[in-house]
Amino acid sequence: MDLQARKRALQMIENGVFVLTARWENYSFASTVTWVTQTSFKPPLVAIAVKTDSGIYQGVKNSMRFGLHIVGEDQESFAASFFKPSRSDGSTINGHAYGLSPSGIPILRDASAFLECRVTGVVEEGDHHVFVGEVVEAGVRDDSKPLLLRNTRWSYGG
Repeated sequence: MDLQARKRALQMIENGVFVLTARWENYSFASTVTWVTQTSFKPPLVAIAVKTDSGIYQGVKNSMRFGLHIVGEDQESFAASFFKPSRSDGSTINGHAYGLSPSGIPILRDASAFLECRVTGVVEEGDHHVFVGEVVEAGVRDDSKPLLLRNTRWSYGG
């Protein structure tokens, strides 16, 4: 197999940019993610792939809940602030304000929209595991177009 062709082809798969949040043992986690898709209408399900050696992975795996935040096309710097490990002081994560949902999930105030999900299944394959989550709450703060990975200076995949 031509490994460069494989990498280039995989990077051509359209990906949005999202911020994933979770909370476990009174600590709030957040991380930028790009491997996200809707998988069902009834019930409403999404799937996310999360790197297994990350703090956010432990937060989602242990709490079995997550917040998925849609990043607007003008929010690249917002998304970039979650590339580094999470630092939470109770009212901010990596400098961005959040509140807790009724079920305890951190909901970032700056995101264009969010989905709160309850994990219904996990596929444990490879260096990223896939969490399937049922959408239990949602909110839209503005009608921004979503930030697409191909429209940033970043690349991930391959």
